[in-house]
Amino acid sequence: MAFTAPLHLTVIQMDGPLLLRCEKTGRLTLSISVVDNDHDPGLPHEVALGRDGQNPNLKSVIPVHEVTATTKLIIDVFHHLKAKKKHMKRNFVGSASLSLHEFLNNHPLPRLGSVDYDVQLACYPPQCKSLTLEDMQQYGATLTMRFKVYRSSKPRPYQLDSPPLSPVSVSEHYETEPPLLSRAPSSSRGAQSETLYTNTPNESGEEREREQRPWGKQESDNCPDGTAGLRCRHCRELHGLPVDSDSRAESPEDGHFPTIYDDELRRNADEDDKGEVSFEERFLCWISPYKEITEAAEGRDWRKAEKVLARLQPVWHVVSLALPVLAMVNAGVVTVAPGALFAQEGFPRRALMVSTVAIFSGLMFNAMFLHCYGSCRCGAEFLFLAKDLWADTYVSFSLTCRLPILCLAILMVSFMASFLAVAWTAWPTAMLVVSFVVGLLLTLELVIFGTSRLVSFAIWFKGDAWRTLVRFSLYRPWCPEA
Repeated sequence: MAFTAPLHLTVIQMDGPLLLRCEKTGRLTLSISVVDNDHDPGLPHEVALGRDGQNPNLKSVIPVHEVTATTKLIIDVFHHLKAKKKHMKRNFVGSASLSLHEFLNNHPLPRLGSVDYDVQLACYPPQCKSLTLEDMQQYGATLTMRFKVYRSSKPRPYQLDSPPLSPVSVSEHYETEPPLLSRAPSSSRGAQSETLYTNTPNESGEEREREQRPWGKQESDNCPDGTAGLRCRHCRELHGLPVDSDSRAESPEDGHFPTIYDDELRRNADEDDKGEVSFEERFLCWISPYKEITEAAEGRDWRKAEKVLARLQPVWHVVSLALPVLAMVNAGVVTVAPGALFAQEGFPRRALMVSTVAIFSGLMFNAMFLHCYGSCRCGAEFLFLAKDLWADTYVSFSLTCRLPILCLAILMVSFMASFLAVAWTAWPTAMLVVSFVVGLLLTLELVIFGTSRLVSFAIWFKGDAWRTLVRFSLYRPWCPEA
């Protein structure tokens, strides 16, 4: 059965646009086609989205006149990148397909009016070698569309109960009505029409008398000579209005202006809020995105949660690539190195053992995070998985989300300590020289800054001391004459 009522489709926004961008920033363009029996009736409609995924032009709609059992909606997503030439490079990054017949069966639009529906986009892997988009991150973006039934004829807000006037009554009505732009004297106009008449036949006497209101003609006794019949027009009084208000100006009261300004109140409130935060929460906010996750959960802001997940996933992918490489280096050093360099109970061997434990722990934590949170399709699913089991908090995830990068840092430090120990055993002088040069290069900026500040202080102290000496040398105490 066909749906004959015309539909209007409007693109609202796209959630998770960061998952579609693999290189540089650019704009997204949607190409929407209405296909019936695998035949495209015309050119596709294109909708340009902003950098945040919002549609800046919500007034542009896509009309669909008739929906049959084979009508489909084909959505293609393109990513524009600025090339060296004047034109924009266009890359295909995702697509989706929606059967309008099944959608209308599940959402009866004539009864509901309009429906906002989320369409899952199939996101393809990027052409470039990026760590933020992988095969596991497909179906990560959703497109919100609004379906509404278009009604061409709107009902009139009111309808006259009285029948239309006859030609005779219409002519009499126009004859009795005073012309607005006539050049006749105002006295003649006042003599012609002194009251207002209505054309409703079924009226009571009181209503007729109420409608027959005088034009406000002045009485002849109080009017000057030659002004009888004129309407008295009074000048409208002008009243002052305060800024950003429609009320009349009044004298301010003494208690109207507060003694403390709003900025000070807001500042004091912020200080009170900061004072209430415990040390554990400040520590969690310092080492993890605990504050962003809590705010996203309290405000039900799924986009903020998606941004947190998009910020953590590249870190996990980098660690997943770095740890196996360093594990192979560790295995090669332990296997190939002679026993003279690594004593049985020496510090280099212990440092290598610490690096081995760090590699194992980092791989285990990283695999767990990629398995649990790597396939999240939206921010709501991420918050649901990150929530603690014993309470409605995110303490456990905040404490463990940085463990892979912590294990990588421990691995690097242990490697450096073991190699420095081996170098100290083989050639202590060379190690001291190289360490001094590296330390000097790393702290060169601080050395230059400290030297410049010291020279500036010496110049200022010299000038100030010279002025002080000159002032005291020219000072002579006043002695009264005897």
